[in-house]
Amino acid sequence: MLKSNLKYINLIIKLCIAIILILVLYKQLSNYNAQADLKQELLRSWSNGKLIWLVAFVFLMPLNWALEAKKWKSIYGKISFPKAFKTILAGISLAIITPNRVGEYGGRLLTIPPEKNWKSIVATLVGSISQNLVTIFFGIVGLLFLSNRLDFLNISFVPIIITAVLFFILGLYVYFNIDVLALIVKKLGLKKYLVRFNKYFQEIRQIKKKTLLFVISVSSLRYILYASQYYFVIRFFNIDVSTWAAMQGITSILLIQSSLPLPPFMSILARSEISLLIWGLFGINELIILCMTFLIWSINLLFPALLGYLVILRTNIVETLGYGK
Repeated sequence: MLKSNLKYINLIIKLCIAIILILVLYKQLSNYNAQADLKQELLRSWSNGKLIWLVAFVFLMPLNWALEAKKWKSIYGKISFPKAFKTILAGISLAIITPNRVGEYGGRLLTIPPEKNWKSIVATLVGSISQNLVTIFFGIVGLLFLSNRLDFLNISFVPIIITAVLFFILGLYVYFNIDVLALIVKKLGLKKYLVRFNKYFQEIRQIKKKTLLFVISVSSLRYILYASQYYFVIRFFNIDVSTWAAMQGITSILLIQSSLPLPPFMSILARSEISLLIWGLFGINELIILCMTFLIWSINLLFPALLGYLVILRTNIVETLGYGK
């Protein structure tokens, strides 16, 4: 009787995930009022002889997520690479339907034994911190050179860039010296409020510096691959901007996107607005900007998210959460 009930609970959870995923995708796609124009622009670019750029963009997508799996696996410990890759896909599936991708943590718990949940959380957290540090670094460089195009805003970017640099240096120092964070917590009198997170903190302390260095190196490589994908899409749409100008725009967009808590129903719309703001500085047609954003989101997030849901369908969620055994 208990097993039967757990089976139904398992089915209900998967059904709920599917419904939320469909609703989020429907809402995101319905935000694009000019879908016919987007399709026409995409077909035009498809036939303009630049198809090789699109092929290169798509080819890098699985490599990008494979690097994420390698990064996560290096912290998590003993697990096969195929299993780690499936874990990453499951994380993407829940990340796409939650604000600021927080569902990624939960999604990665669904494919591993319950006693290893805490290791997955630590691996995801450290990997996320390293990726954000890399994004901040490249974003600072891009924004530094892009700021001269933003004079019309009448904003001084000097204090913003200085603050970002200081934040990056502090973050990098804490990343490699986690004990400093423990000292800060103790000085602020917050230790008693964070007792429940002690086992996660202790696990992070045991990560070797060479592993942390490897993780941030892989994060840097992932960033370069993603920026390259974005650049390939620019070339696919035959946009007339220099490589240097393209990199300024790409790094600035990625920095802004990572800094904002994007709600799941508005993720692609928010990405589009950010892209319109930045690429508009270069005089790029709005329809092409929307096409670029939609294509990148579809290939890099939507497609892996759908594959991730297939992984979830083949998973006994109740069991991986520690019930039913």
